[in-house]
Amino acid sequence: MKINYIIFIVLFLITTIVSSCNNNDRNYDALKTAEKYSQETTIDHNYLYSLTNWLKPETKYSTPIDDNINDIESSSLSNYYVKGNRFFFKTKTDGGSDIYSYLDLRTGKTFVICPDPFCPHTRDSGCKYVSLSNLVFSPNSENSFYTTKTIISDTDIYDVICLIDIENNTYREIYSSKSTNPNIRNSLSLYFIQENKLYFLDTQIERIRHTNGEIENKTTQYYMVLDLVTNEVEILENKYSSYLYLQLVYANDKYIFFDDHENCRFFATDINFKNEQTIIYYGKDFSRRSLYYDKNTRELFFVICSKSMVSNTQSSEQEVGYVYCINDNLECKKVEMPSDKIIEIKLTNKYIYYTVYDPKYYGISPLGSACIDETGNKIYRVSRKNTTVSELVFDGHETLFFFDYTVLGNYIYISYSELVRENNMAFFRLMGMNARVNFIEGTIKWLKLD
Repeated sequence: MKINYIIFIVLFLITTIVSSCNNNDRNYDALKTAEKYSQETTIDHNYLYSLTNWLKPETKYSTPIDDNINDIESSSLSNYYVKGNRFFFKTKTDGGSDIYSYLDLRTGKTFVICPDPFCPHTRDSGCKYVSLSNLVFSPNSENSFYTTKTIISDTDIYDVICLIDIENNTYREIYSSKSTNPNIRNSLSLYFIQENKLYFLDTQIERIRHTNGEIENKTTQYYMVLDLVTNEVEILENKYSSYLYLQLVYANDKYIFFDDHENCRFFATDINFKNEQTIIYYGKDFSRRSLYYDKNTRELFFVICSKSMVSNTQSSEQEVGYVYCINDNLECKKVEMPSDKIIEIKLTNKYIYYTVYDPKYYGISPLGSACIDETGNKIYRVSRKNTTVSELVFDGHETLFFFDYTVLGNYIYISYSELVRENNMAFFRLMGMNARVNFIEGTIKWLKLD
């Protein structure tokens, strides 16, 4: 959705202001506005059951065995992960903190990853399991994963890499980005594991005060690798670390894939960052979205679409969005789809689920931007064997809005966003609530409300 989600704005502004120490009136006012509209309040969730009168309450859960996605990997930002028989999703606690829960796909029962049954799961309580992001699962175990956690104190903000084992109920911090220099803020992004080594990016923002009083934020990136046996960390010497507009998006046992935003191209190298090969060029008015890798077919799927379809930017180009597929020989082809305005996709073994550009305008947000749902609140799918025949599988009827979603069998799991209208303004509030919709039987179940 083109409206900036308020809770993300708060975190971004806090980070920006702390790193720059330039608390001018504009930054202060923006922060206060964001805080005002993101304050956690006591919400009566009973109203959720009345939202979807076109869906019946779910009475029976069945295991989604006919379209497994364990062999589908993605580096796209998501609230959802599947590993083995567990489906991980992010939810919001009563105290307003984010925490991962997981659903046992065999039984449909849900569990919080924090093992303490009396823990309120808030930052103030000291719960180690809140505010995690960027899960990378261990290749040797279905029970453990690596993740990043942002540590916020009165004087500092920094990220740590943690190893969590939900079977043995253990939490261990194995690497910290905290700098001894108070003017440096480090943030970590995990990528992938190859041969017992975890690859990640350390983005360092240094606040530099010049003699004339001006403040400059200098950004430096380092590709790094953490040896999972010895816990030793090494900075990788490669030329791509210095490219600030370059994003490492995926890697398998043969290639590392990059999105070069500055030069508008998608390219690959070998696993040692050598033998660079450009796969596709795209224009400055376009961006790459969604990325999924099928480990069975060794195919990489992604979307190239107009920036104007997913942001408040103006474009001289026609608004279009296409799906592309790269095979194991780095050959790239456009996938024929029912629409030429694809925004995002989700890949399963059998289907490509997708949203199209069908914008609905709801007003002006507190930050002055347009409140728009660019998807029209609908999700479609095509069979991977016949990508030209479309099927509508979800319609939120401009009521059941989703920030993110994933598909398991006949179930669509959505991260619910509430459309808020107040003071002649409109914005979407990410509620931290997840719903499960069976699009074949027309049923719904709200998770973690019972």
